[in-house]
Amino acid sequence: MIPVIGAVSLICFVIGLICLIYPIKAIRIPTRRRAGAVTGISFLVLAFAVANTETEPVQKDFPSAPTPQERLASESKVDIMEEEIHRNNAVVNADDKEKTEISADRGSQSESKQSSESQEWNAHPFQVIEDEDISSSNRMRRRITILSPSAKSRKERIATMMVAAKQTWQKHNSQFIAVFLTSFELGPTIARIDYAPDKCGVSGEDCTGKVWTNAHASAALFTQQQEEIYTAWEKDKERFKEFDSEFGFEVVNEERLRKFLAERFDATSTEISDVVIHVTATAMTQPELAIPTYLETQGELSVEELKLAEAAACRFDLQCWGDKHSLAAATYCEDV
Repeated sequence: MIPVIGAVSLICFVIGLICLIYPIKAIRIPTRRRAGAVTGISFLVLAFAVANTETEPVQKDFPSAPTPQERLASESKVDIMEEEIHRNNAVVNADDKEKTEISADRGSQSESKQSSESQEWNAHPFQVIEDEDISSSNRMRRRITILSPSAKSRKERIATMMVAAKQTWQKHNSQFIAVFLTSFELGPTIARIDYAPDKCGVSGEDCTGKVWTNAHASAALFTQQQEEIYTAWEKDKERFKEFDSEFGFEVVNEERLRKFLAERFDATSTEISDVVIHVTATAMTQPELAIPTYLETQGELSVEELKLAEAAACRFDLQCWGDKHSLAAATYCEDV
């Protein structure tokens, strides 16, 4: 309270001094006499406030002696702190033990993780429905299409194609194999993968160091009716081909085909068209999928398989074949 009184009196003292020089009627100090009275009173109050502020004793709090109850509480706190310390040490020791066990068991956890992944990358039964030789002048290549209705996830479809690619290599020793997968007969391609045991791709010059490339798969699943409609569409397209004079070749009259299938499946032409568009568009959505390292190495060839691959490639290369057998030809051919 005293500091407030001192501040107010200081303000009044300053105003009084100003009014001694120039009286101010607006604040009811019209004369120098009244200004002198205000100044004097303000000075006295200010001096009183300053004196009381300087002489006011400073109180210091000194701790009093603890009561028996306080001593018991303090001792109890010490016991609690000691228990907490022991508990924390036990937790730290347990953590260290757990870390040691984790470090020691890291190999088994890795194997468990790999086992879990292998269940996701499970290959399913398949049937090769197309097998075409697409070799070039300097590279043995094949293109196969497999049918696997039970492979439903993206990982299952890619794993199934990987098995098919390796079996195809064992049969033909091709340097490059492109595998495609469909989930029902005459259905669209919903997955693909490329396999090059020599890690040099489709051309033989694109040596990326990867055995498996272009691993794409769709997770598309179709109903039985969608599969039947799409299969019928593919089978009956030839029946509805007509010569188009504008283009100069035969084209499918899709309007007639839609009406024909609509009667067969008791549907509208629009519904038939929607199914065909849906199956085609869904199958086209094939995101690329990374293959786990442990699974990718399964496509690499063994020492014996590498020898077979080199021999097959040499038979396909005229220069290699000539160089390999030129010595034998010179030995067994008689001079004329």
